[in-house]
Amino acid sequence: MSRDVYNVSGQAGAVGPKASAERNTFNQFVGGMDEGELAQLATELSQLRLTMRESAKSAEEDMAVAEVAQAEVAAAAGDTATVERHLAKAGKWALSTATAIGVALAAAAIKAAIGL
Repeated sequence: MSRDVYNVSGQAGAVGPKASAERNTFNQFVGGMDEGELAQLATELSQLRLTMRESAKSAEEDMAVAEVAQAEVAAAAGDTATVERHLAKAGKWALSTATAIGVALAAAAIKAAIGL
């Protein structure tokens, strides 16, 4: 019987004697942002929202624009959990648009939120 105690407060691929983890991917992006990074994310999400709004052609795309807008407001307020929730709902169109216009921080946050 082992008396080892492991207190893990973040992600862990393997913990304890003889534990192993191989070929894992861990994404934990937005929750680890500081105030300055959240401010930069809000700026990039604003740019993304404006670009998406100009090219939205369907109700689904309008909904994605709204999710980016809500994430932008949450980022400006420092609410990382809400940012992540809305970016996950913004989806792959938001990610491809963010990548295309070069807002790298926003693209990385969306990618992490949707689990890619």
